Amino acid sequence: MTFSLWEALHDMFDTDDGSYPEILISRLNGAEIIKGYSLIREKSKFLVGSPCFTNRHDGREKKIDSVPNAAEVVVSGAAEPFHFLVRHITTDEGIVPELGVFVFDNAIALDYQPGKQWNASALAGFFHLMSSLVRCGEKAIVTHEESIPPLARQRFDIAFSRYLREMAVHD
Repeated sequence: MTFSLWEALHDMFDTDDGSYPEILISRLNGAEIIKGYSLIREKSKFLVGSPCFTNRHDGREKKIDSVPNAAEVVVSGAAEPFHFLVRHITTDEGIVPELGVFVFDNAIALDYQPGKQWNASALAGFFHLMSSLVRCGEKAIVTHEESIPPLARQRFDIAFSRYLREMAVHD
C-alpha cells in the first residue's frame, strides 16, 4: 500500500463509542451471496454462540450449521435473513476482530464494534475481506447505514476505492 488506511480511517475504528457501524455489500445475486457466505465461513476461526436462522415454512429456528450453507436457505426464500458473529477472520492482509455478518437474499452486511482491538493490520484485513466480497459479485457495491455521518462515509469510500485500485495493480 502506498497510502495508510489506518492514518485515513483510524478514528472510525479505534475508539469504542458504543456504535456498531454497518457496511453493506449489495447488488449480489443468490449465487454471489452463497459464495460470499462461504468465503466468510472459510476464513473465520471462531463462530460466536450458536447462531440460527428461522425457517419460513414452520417458524422454527435451526442452527446455521445444520445445513451445508445457510445462505442457500435464505436465497431460496425458505429462511429469514439471519445475523451471526465471527471472530478472527484471517486474510492475506491481517486478522479481523469480531464482526457481525447479516445474510440477506441480495446483500451481505458487516458490522463491527470500534475499539482497542482494531489496528492497522486488522483494518487492512477488513478491507481485504470487503474486497473479496465485492469481487464475488459482478455488480456489487459498498454502502453504509444512515447513522454513519456523510463525511465519514465519503472518507471510507475514497479509502476503499483507493485500496481496490492499488490491489488491482498488485494482482
